[in-house]
Amino acid sequence: MGYRYSLSLTSQFPFCGIPLRLDTYSACQFACRYCFASARGGNVPASRAAVADHSSFARRLERVSKGFVSSVVDEFLAEKIPIHLGGMSDPFPPMESGLGVTLLHLLAAREFQQPIVVSTKGCGVASDRVIEVLAGGPFAVQVSLSTLDDSLSAAVDAGAPVSSERLRTMHLLSSAGIPVACRIQPVLPGRESEVFDLIEACAAVGVRHVAVEHLKLPIERDWPNRKRLDSALRMNVKERFELYGAKRHGREWVLPVSLRLPAVLEYRDHARRLGMSFGAADTDLLHLSDGAVCCSGVDLLGLGQGFRFNYLEAIRSAKAHGRVELASIEEKWRPSRSIAMYVNSTSRSRPSCTVETEVRAKWSSGSHGVTPASFYGVEAHNPGQHNGSAVQYLLNDEVRALMAPPGDHIVEHSRNGRIQEESIT
Repeated sequence: MGYRYSLSLTSQFPFCGIPLRLDTYSACQFACRYCFASARGGNVPASRAAVADHSSFARRLERVSKGFVSSVVDEFLAEKIPIHLGGMSDPFPPMESGLGVTLLHLLAAREFQQPIVVSTKGCGVASDRVIEVLAGGPFAVQVSLSTLDDSLSAAVDAGAPVSSERLRTMHLLSSAGIPVACRIQPVLPGRESEVFDLIEACAAVGVRHVAVEHLKLPIERDWPNRKRLDSALRMNVKERFELYGAKRHGREWVLPVSLRLPAVLEYRDHARRLGMSFGAADTDLLHLSDGAVCCSGVDLLGLGQGFRFNYLEAIRSAKAHGRVELASIEEKWRPSRSIAMYVNSTSRSRPSCTVETEVRAKWSSGSHGVTPASFYGVEAHNPGQHNGSAVQYLLNDEVRALMAPPGDHIVEHSRNGRIQEESIT
């Protein structure tokens, strides 16, 4: 069975640097206990998996390379915006060893030099053949980890290779000269200090960029993985979230920024001292990352600048003067074709909607979704329309200082100041 929507624009384009998603399988053979896709019904049992058509992908890349651009996705490809491979399902599940669907897509991308970030927990990404292909193209690999404890990783990331195997995979990839990033996600409740050890383990195997994201708990009450996650962590995670003041954001429970921010800053300092760049992967803290693409750091790893017509870039541009303005991104590239078929039903009713119209509309709406005010330290300065211009936001002085480049403000301090479990648990 073919996977019709394997390549798509995600709804994260107002703040994400790589909003183009490619999934080679419609289902994942791993059963991670925190998986948002399983909570939303967006993932199906592996036995019913559809697979993407690599020949269709190759034809599309060839057509775009010849200047025939007919959709918004084509526009992103023509601009060489990196594709995020593995958005809803892992591209290197056990079935890949027999089917080779992901490998065939990488071969097509290599032929047309289309940048790709491979996001995986699977060790098949480090097979000799895949490494050969990855080494010959504009590719980076992002591996996810949440603990160094193999027994715990087996319980939390059910079906996936254990942590030690993933660390070995990262070492094999980095030794072959392939840029490797590690996404420490999620930070497991009660194990916040282990993140420092995870960062050190990443540095030891040649990882060049590390990102950290806290656990977000789906709101769905009948989500079957909730009890499984509780069992793996030996706690009631929802009660723990309630105890520490978690708030609902959309369809997730999120810990207060007052608890997450100090930890993220400590993690960032530690990663920088070990020679790695850092991504603050919590959505409201993205602007505290070292680059413009938080999780993979592709703009820091040589895969291009990513997509910049977004709120994150406007906030990054405000570091010098504190004014977060649409005018600051006016010169950034953006596609012009309709995005109606790729976004929600409200936008689908407006076939003329584009990336630009959606970014502009949501800039001032504040009614739902992410706006500049969703980011820590950003506040509306002139709510509503003012003399016909869009809402202007201000970035406070505290965050402007925190956003300074490492060489400007990072001071050496001992690990004695690292986060202790009791500070947020």
